[in-house]
Amino acid sequence: MKTKFFKKLSFVLVVAMVLSLFVPAAGAFAAAGPKLNSTNKYLHLGRVDEGQNEFNFNIKNKKSGWKYFWESANEAVAEVNEKNGVTTATGVGKTKVTVTITDKDGEEVDTLSATVTVRDNIKEVTISNPVEKLAVGEEHDYNRSYVTESGSTKKTSSITRWTVTPDTATIDDKGVFVATAGGEYTVTALSFQSKARYDAWVKDPVANADEVLDTDETKVVVSASIVDVKQVNLTKFNVEFDSSMADTDLSATTAKVYQVIGGKQYNTGTEKIKSVTLDAAGKVATIEIYGNLVSKGVYQFTYGDLAKEFNAADTDIKNIAGLVFSNFEVKTKADPNKAEPDNFVDLRDKVSAVNSDGVVIKSGQDIKSFLNFEYKGEYTYGWLVDGYKAYINKDGYSAEYKVKYNNFVYDDATKTYKPVELEATAVGVGVEAIVNYVSMQYAVTKTGEPASWSSAWATEGFRVPASDQGFGIYTRYKQITDPSWAGYRYDKIFTYDTTNSDKLVVSGGYLYPIAEGVVTVLVKENNVTVGAFDLTIVGSRGFASAEVVDGNYAVSLGNHIFTGPDGIPADSSGDNDTETRKIFIMNKDSMGEPLLHTALTIGAPTFVNGPTEAYPSLTASLVTTDSSSGDYGKVAVKVNAAGAKAGAYQYKINLTAYNTTKTVHFYVNVLEGQAEKNLLADVQRWEVELSSANVDLKKINAPKNVNVHVYGYNANNARIYALNNTEFKSNVVKSANSGVAIKFGISGTGTSHVIEVARLVSPTPASGPAFEFVDKESYNVNVEVLGSGNPTGRAAGSYIGSRQFAVVDTTELIDILENPSVSESKLNVAAAVKQAFKFKINGNDINESTARFGYKVTKGMYYTIPETNFTDGAEVIKAGDNFYVHEVSYTTNWGGGDVTYTFKVGKTITITK
Repeated sequence: MKTKFFKKLSFVLVVAMVLSLFVPAAGAFAAAGPKLNSTNKYLHLGRVDEGQNEFNFNIKNKKSGWKYFWESANEAVAEVNEKNGVTTATGVGKTKVTVTITDKDGEEVDTLSATVTVRDNIKEVTISNPVEKLAVGEEHDYNRSYVTESGSTKKTSSITRWTVTPDTATIDDKGVFVATAGGEYTVTALSFQSKARYDAWVKDPVANADEVLDTDETKVVVSASIVDVKQVNLTKFNVEFDSSMADTDLSATTAKVYQVIGGKQYNTGTEKIKSVTLDAAGKVATIEIYGNLVSKGVYQFTYGDLAKEFNAADTDIKNIAGLVFSNFEVKTKADPNKAEPDNFVDLRDKVSAVNSDGVVIKSGQDIKSFLNFEYKGEYTYGWLVDGYKAYINKDGYSAEYKVKYNNFVYDDATKTYKPVELEATAVGVGVEAIVNYVSMQYAVTKTGEPASWSSAWATEGFRVPASDQGFGIYTRYKQITDPSWAGYRYDKIFTYDTTNSDKLVVSGGYLYPIAEGVVTVLVKENNVTVGAFDLTIVGSRGFASAEVVDGNYAVSLGNHIFTGPDGIPADSSGDNDTETRKIFIMNKDSMGEPLLHTALTIGAPTFVNGPTEAYPSLTASLVTTDSSSGDYGKVAVKVNAAGAKAGAYQYKINLTAYNTTKTVHFYVNVLEGQAEKNLLADVQRWEVELSSANVDLKKINAPKNVNVHVYGYNANNARIYALNNTEFKSNVVKSANSGVAIKFGISGTGTSHVIEVARLVSPTPASGPAFEFVDKESYNVNVEVLGSGNPTGRAAGSYIGSRQFAVVDTTELIDILENPSVSESKLNVAAAVKQAFKFKINGNDINESTARFGYKVTKGMYYTIPETNFTDGAEVIKAGDNFYVHEVSYTTNWGGGDVTYTFKVGKTITITK
C-alpha cells in the first residue's frame, strides 16, 4: 500500500509542474515603464576632447507616439537639449535635468529626472602669499591661487589641503601655519578632486599618489627668539630661547656680549665669551665670560639677529640673602710627593652668597671674614684645622659641615644697622684615591710615551705580535679632584702585571709576548690593582701587503741618450740629465706597520711583455732604512729608458719577507726621443724641473741640494735637450711673498743650478751652506733666459717657467718623566731635571751626561737657567721643593754651527730626601 501511495503522489506533482508552465504569474506580461539611462551623472568643464563635458540622456521602454521634453533646473550649471536630452556642462555646481513624457493625446505619461554634478578640477595650484621669515609662535595664513582645467581662476570644485615638515610646526586645512621651534620648514599645497579622494590619499599616499591633482611648495625660515636672560653668578648667565638651539651654530665665536654704557655697546675684553653650553632640551644656553659682570651694569647678549639686554645683579654685600654650600670630596691620603699635606678642602671655596633671586654675588673667599664653619661628624674620622680646612681620614666616610654667616648691614629705611644671620650645610665624603681611575688611558708603543694628542692613547684595542719585544706600557690619568678641563698627568706611579705568564711576561714596564691569545694586563698603584686592559697577542709578524703608492702602476719617459752637444755628460757634472722615473711600493706587515727593512728581500724587476729588443734599465732598492721616516717600508723601482725601444712594457717584481712572497706588476711606457734631425728643431716646449719637491730638515747635519734644470721635450713628451747652467738664471722667492727675493748663493754645475739647503745655525759658520733658509716655507724657483743666442731662441731675461719646493722639519722631540721624585743629593735643578727626564730626538736617546741643556722652570718665580750655568748657587735644591719645568733646550753642533731644539715639557718634579 505504501508503494502505491508514493506512485500516485509523484504523478500528481508532475502534473502540477507541467500546468505551472502554462499559467503565468500575475503581472508577468505587464508593460515595463520608461527609465533613464542614468540618474546621477558627473561632468567636467574643460574636458571637451575627452567627451567628459556632456552626456546624452536616453529613455528606455519608449512607446510609439510618445513625446519628450527636456529641461535643466539651473542652466548656469548644465544646459540640456529639450528635444534629445544631450546635456552640456556650463559651470561648477549641481543641477537636476528633467524629462516630461506625454502620449499622442498630450496626456502626461511620466516625469523622469537625473542629478548632474559639474566639476572643474584644479590644473595648476600656486601658493600666492609665501613668506621668507617668521618668528616662533607667529601665525601665517597661507593662500593659494589656481587655474582649472577650463581655465578658470575664480571657481573650482576641487579642494586644497596643506602639509608642513618637519613636525615642529602645524598647518590646518585653511592654511594657517604656526611653528613651535626654529628652523626651516617646507609648506606644501596639494589639490584634490574631492574630500573623498583626499581621504583616500591620507590613508595611503603612495598607493593613491595619482589622487593629487597638483602641488606647490614654499620654504619659510622660523627664527628662534630670546625669551629671557637671567644672571647665574659673576661670570655666567642663562639665555632662554623659545625653541631648541641644538642644530644652530650658536657658540663662543658666533655670539657676543657687550656692556651697554650710555646706549652704546662696549667690549673691553672681559665680556669675551669663554664657553656656551646648552641644556638637554637645547632651549637654555649658559654663557660664561672671561671677566666678572660689573655690579648693576647693563649688558646685551647678541646672536645673529637676536639681541636682549639684562641688568647685572647689585653685588653690594647688603644684598646677600642666602648661602649655597656645595657638597665635596676629601682625599683621605696626602700626596707623598708634596712637602706639605694636601689632603684637605678649603671650605671657603665651597660657599657662595646669593641674592634674593638666587644669583651668586659673592664667593666664599669674598666674605671669608664673616664665615664660621662647624664639623658635625665623628672626630675619629674627620676634623677642621684653622677653622676652614676640612679633613677626613676614612675612605667612604661622609660627614656634615655647617657654615654660618654673621654680619651687620645698614638699613636705609630705619637708619640703623641690622644683624644678618644665614647658614647652610654640606656633606663631605672621604675618598682614598688621588687618581681618578675612570679617567685612566693606556698606550702600548715601541717609540716611548706618545704625545698628548696621539691616537695611541686608548682603553682598548691593543695588539702586539708574538715574540716581538720592545713594547712599553704607558698610563696617563687625571686626579679625582681635578676640574674637567685639567690636562692628563703622566707621572710614573704605576706598575704592571700579567694574568697569564704563559702567553705574556711583563717586566719593568715592558711587554714580552710569548704566544697568541688575549691576556689582561693589570695596572697597579702601590701593589693594588686600579686598572686593567686586554692585550691581544697575534701571530708573529707576517708579510701582509705590497701595494704601489697612490695607485701609480705606470710611468712614461723618453729614451734619449744625453751626450755631446745636447747637454753635459753625467761624469763631468755629477748630475745625469737622462730621463728617469720611479715607481714606489709600500710594504706592510700583519700589524699594519711598515715592513722591517731587514726582513725584506727585493727581487730583480723581471720583463713580462713588450718590445723584445733594447729593454729599459730597471733597478730596485729600499728608499730608506730610517724607521722614523715616512718612507720607511717603501721600495723604489728606478727606470732608465735611455736607448730603449719605444713602446709599452710590462714588468713584475717579487718581494719576500717572513717566508711570504708578494708579486707586484707595473708598466713602463717608453717615448720616442731619438731625433732624426737637429735636436733643437724637435724641442716643442721647455720645462723647469727640480730634483726634489721637499727638503726635510730632520736629521740634517750637512746641506741638502735642490738641483734646478731646464729641459726640452719633443712632440712625444720625451726629454731630448738640457740647457747648460750658463744659459739660464734661477731666482728663489718665498711663495707667501713672491715680491721679495731670498738672499742666497747659488752655484752652477753642468746643466743644473744647485741650491744648498741647511739648518740655520748660530753662530753662522765661516764656511758651509750657500743658502740658509730662515723659515720653514714654500719657495718658488723662477727661471729666465740668460744671454742672447741661447738654445731656447728667446731674448735674454725672458721667463721660462717656475717650480716650487718646500722646506719642512719633521723632527720628533719626546720627553719622558721617569722619576717624578728626585733626591736632593742632585744638588741643583739642572741635575734634578736630568735625573727626572729622558729626552729623545727622532726616537734616539740624548746622552744627557755630555749634552748641552738649558732650562726654564718655576720655583716660586719663573726663571731661566742657561746651559753654561748648571751649578749656579741660586738653583741649589732641597727636600720639599717643587719645580714646574716649562721648557728644556738641547743644543748640538751640526753643519758647522749650533742648532737648538726645544722640548715643551710642562711637568712638575718634587725634591725628596
